[in-house]
Amino acid sequence: WLSPGFRAAQKLPPAHRQTFVNSLLTLRAHADESGLVLTDDSAGSCRLRDAAFALWPLIRLGYGNEAVMFFEACRRIFETDGYFAPAYYTDGEPVTSDTAWSQDRPPMRLADAAAVLFIFCQFATSRVGAERSRQLYQSVATKVAIFVTDNWDNPVADDDAAFVWRLSRAALEQASELAQQHDDPANAVQWRTCADDISTQLAGRGADEVTMDAVYAAYMFGVESEAYQTKQLVSEATRTLAAVDGLFKRRADDPDSSVVASLWLAQYYIETGELARAERIVDLIRERRIAKTGMLSEHSASSVVASAEYVNTLLDMIVAQR
Repeated sequence: WLSPGFRAAQKLPPAHRQTFVNSLLTLRAHADESGLVLTDDSAGSCRLRDAAFALWPLIRLGYGNEAVMFFEACRRIFETDGYFAPAYYTDGEPVTSDTAWSQDRPPMRLADAAAVLFIFCQFATSRVGAERSRQLYQSVATKVAIFVTDNWDNPVADDDAAFVWRLSRAALEQASELAQQHDDPANAVQWRTCADDISTQLAGRGADEVTMDAVYAAYMFGVESEAYQTKQLVSEATRTLAAVDGLFKRRADDPDSSVVASLWLAQYYIETGELARAERIVDLIRERRIAKTGMLSEHSASSVVASAEYVNTLLDMIVAQR
């Protein structure tokens, strides 16, 4: 199983190789036989948004089985409930949530559906997923994209609307391209039109709050016309979210730095060609946030999320240094 990971690790500086492999093993260990990925060890549950993004580095490395099983689990859940709850146990039962029914709106978060759709499109356009995803196009991509189209302008009150909209826009843009590949022109047009509507809503709107989540959404799901706005957001975030240990917090009122937040910033630096800054962040994490077990020590997110972003960041560094 580790062969693709070992091959990638050989392209890294020796100091990072073991933590890279350990992080991959963490991802595999949390992939349940039900297809869901355990993102909350204490509750034994899966938050779909975190689980979907945890699969991204595996897809990039050429692992396909975990992604197929996850999307099959998502298909079963969506066919049963018609929406995604914030979190699930491995038997498919939703975790009791503070997000309640509101009029005829179920207790769901749009970000979970958008994340599942976005990562499905990443899988469907990857070398390992191009064929394996075909049978799931109608049952996962189409149904979830229609759901996002129908609900994008109604995020729950405690969600960062700008984050959710940027993620939803990116997911729908990619779903539109996927629809064209599947000879589905009507949906391709509908989803592209909805993505354009979201862009109109986002025009001139900054982040609801300066957080590293907002930074991540701005550069990962932003468009070229928003580049200057993203640069300003990053500049403010590096001032207000800097922690005493040289890393960065996820939110200004967090007491400690966050491995995930710091890695998100490192990914931005890699994307903008500031590799030395990214390497400094990764080196600090290796020096200060690796436990004796060899695993990442994180406060603001699960070990799965931290491990996934560590792998993603090092893969980005490999690509940047080619």
